[in-house]
Amino acid sequence: MNSIVGQPDDYDFKQKEVILFMKLTKANMKKKLGMSDEEIQLVLDYQEAFPSLQDTSKDAVVDGRTLWEELKVQQDFTHWIKKQLEKVDAVEGEDFSVVFENFAQFTQDELKEMSSQQRSAYGVTVEYVLNIDIAKEIAMVTGVAQKMNEETKRLSKLVRKYFIAIEKAIRLAHDWEDTRLESRKLQKHMMRAYEEAYVSEYNRKPRNYGTIQDDVYYVCFDMSAKQLKKELELKYYQAVPEWVEEEIEKALCYTYEKMITFFEMGMLDDKERFNMAVKLFDKKFGGVIEI
Repeated sequence: MNSIVGQPDDYDFKQKEVILFMKLTKANMKKKLGMSDEEIQLVLDYQEAFPSLQDTSKDAVVDGRTLWEELKVQQDFTHWIKKQLEKVDAVEGEDFSVVFENFAQFTQDELKEMSSQQRSAYGVTVEYVLNIDIAKEIAMVTGVAQKMNEETKRLSKLVRKYFIAIEKAIRLAHDWEDTRLESRKLQKHMMRAYEEAYVSEYNRKPRNYGTIQDDVYYVCFDMSAKQLKKELELKYYQAVPEWVEEEIEKALCYTYEKMITFFEMGMLDDKERFNMAVKLFDKKFGGVIEI
């Protein structure tokens, strides 16, 4: 495919947002991915301007005329779409399909055999159905033409900038998911280590596991779970680790690991264990983390 202005030469148009593990909501972009306000606004502007491009499923298709309208192209639709399909080397039957809309009793094959004048006489309109990838590529390239109106150029540039931002979001999302997965595993390991140490010492299971998680939060943030949820504006049922950036997840992982070691050593004295964890955390991170 042709390289696109504003994109690296090896840009992969098959790379879809669908690979993201999370939806690109404002909350996710801000709290989990740590994207800037400018990047977030860019994504939101794109979502508002191009609703036809939001379906990223494998078999998603886009009506060419709808895309033409969203791009606010002032040229004749048929002339514009043919030129764009040629520009991106689109292959009929693979990247797009031609559909004839009519109220006469003709099949698609019969209409295809007619001349454009005959179809026009019967009031037949020609529509183009694009696969999602070719529609996005057209949205990127259409504003590059010098004779294109300024609004179309602006919208096309928005699409190009959006996909640059998406590449960053994809990397951040994958990194966040990997770290969050590790955090979940370590948290469960910590609770299991606590239970085993407690049973070994007292011959019964502990009654309150929540205080152990709160200890981790106090070590990292000097706040309880309740205080953190208020600070992060979370609902009572939302887990704090699900709504923090990757670097904070890493700090939690570090603390979980230390707690696991303490429990495996049989360190059940709350004050002793907490003070040791704080000392190690401060040495590693230079003090509590600001939320």
